[in-house]
Amino acid sequence: MQVKKGLGRGISSLIPSAEVVLGEKVGAEEKGGIIMVDVDAIVPNRSQPRRSFSDDALKELADSIRQNGVLQPLLVAPPVSGRYELIAGERRLRAARLAGVSKVPVVVREVEGDEMLELALIENLQREDLNPMEEAVAYKEMMDTFGYTQEEIAGRVSKSRSYVANAIRLLSLPTLLQEDVATGRLTPGHARLLLAIQDLEMQLKIRERILHSGMTVKDLEMYIQRVTNKNRRRKKYAELSPQTKAVEDEMARALGMKVRIKERGNKGGYVVIEYYTSEDLNNIYRRIISTN
Repeated sequence: MQVKKGLGRGISSLIPSAEVVLGEKVGAEEKGGIIMVDVDAIVPNRSQPRRSFSDDALKELADSIRQNGVLQPLLVAPPVSGRYELIAGERRLRAARLAGVSKVPVVVREVEGDEMLELALIENLQREDLNPMEEAVAYKEMMDTFGYTQEEIAGRVSKSRSYVANAIRLLSLPTLLQEDVATGRLTPGHARLLLAIQDLEMQLKIRERILHSGMTVKDLEMYIQRVTNKNRRRKKYAELSPQTKAVEDEMARALGMKVRIKERGNKGGYVVIEYYTSEDLNNIYRRIISTN
């Protein structure tokens, strides 16, 4: 579906500025497009992009509402059978219920189904209180449902295109790592570095190291560079052919020491003979010299 209605500045352009409204102290009369509605008459948005709400954050907002009221109206669709479907403001609605407020200020707007989802997504993204994975899912949903480019999304949520692109990349993580990012066990910075590791087993091993050692993003970057360089050096040398492996074994038996042959394809290679004492070294020396 390619739907681009264009919301301009975003959800703030749809909600008029309002004075503080203190729950039941104000009647249900309309005030410049704002009306008071019973909290029980508002149903959640079916397209709500948020997957979780912090209990601590809700309690903090509820305390603020008890003291100062609901500072910004909720956005709702016209009532159906006496029920208003919430478009934007679920966090405020939940906090108002927690605060014991019976009525909240709302602005009623006629919107289509797709536009309701878009408004809900943008409202959450502009408030910057989604966890990184919820944010990534919201960006991806805007692309898939409305056909927005990363550049267009960035303009609507006041972020850079690279910020949006990096957020969406998190969706390529394995499920376990996505859960780590969503709960804050891993930062998005850690997660993006782990995306450079193609091997799932290695990703999970490094994840354990991060969680148990408290590795910073900079530490992780340096660690991955070391591991990558080590693996690159290993791949530089080809697997030994059966003939060369036989030579390696024969040399080890003749010297009575560990011998390793490393080949570089058609570019030669090197032989490593391990010794443990100076006498071992003298024995190697004498055997090599005695062959001349």
